Amino acid sequence: MSIPPIVNPPTPFVCPFPTPFFPGQMVRVRGVAAPNGDRFDINFQTRDTTYDTDDIAFHISVRLLQGYIARNSFRDGDWEEEEDYGDLPILPGQHFEALILCEPTQFKVAINGRHYCDFKHRLAYSKISHFGIEGDVQINLIAFEGGPSAPGYQQPGAGYGMPQAGMGMPGAPPSAPPPYAEAVQMPPMHQQMSMTQPYPPNYSYPPM
Repeated sequence: MSIPPIVNPPTPFVCPFPTPFFPGQMVRVRGVAAPNGDRFDINFQTRDTTYDTDDIAFHISVRLLQGYIARNSFRDGDWEEEEDYGDLPILPGQHFEALILCEPTQFKVAINGRHYCDFKHRLAYSKISHFGIEGDVQINLIAFEGGPSAPGYQQPGAGYGMPQAGMGMPGAPPSAPPPYAEAVQMPPMHQQMSMTQPYPPNYSYPPM
C-alpha cells in the first residue's frame, strides 16, 4: 500500500508510523535549515510525547552552530553515549534531504545523496512507534517508504569512491548516491519556498 507523503508539516511535529516499525523501512525528510538557527532534531521514539516520558531509539541532532550532527539514544530518562564524528553536510538556510533506513542491526543515514553514518540499535526497533522533528527547521516533506521487501543497503563495490573533501563522514565509503537513496523516487523539492518565512523558536532540551 502506497502511503502519501506528509507535506509542509508544522514544527515541532510528531506522528505515528503508519505500520509497525521493522527493518526495510526508510524515512525521507526534505526541508530547509533555519538561516540563523541553533539546532534541530529528528527522533525515532517509543511514544508521542516528550523526553521526560519517551524513550528515543535514535536521536539525530543537527547542531548548526556547533558544526556537527550528534547521534544518541534516550532511555529511562537519561541520554546514552553520544556519537559525534563527521562533519556537517547540512548548512543554515540551505535545502537538504535526509534518508534514514532501518536494518536488522543498525540505522543507516544518508544526507544529500551521500552515506553519512551508521548507528547500531540500542533499543529494540519493534518499540519504535512515532517519528518526530523539532527545532530550527522548516520541513517540506516526510515520506515513509519501504517495507519487508524494500531494497536494503548494499555494501559499496568497485567504483564506489570516497566522498569529496568536506562531504560526509571521514572514511565513509560512498560518493555516489547510496542504494537506499533510490528505494522510492519522490518529486523534486518545492523551489518556491520563501527563505524569509518565520521559523519556530528554540526549544528546551534536557542536558546531554
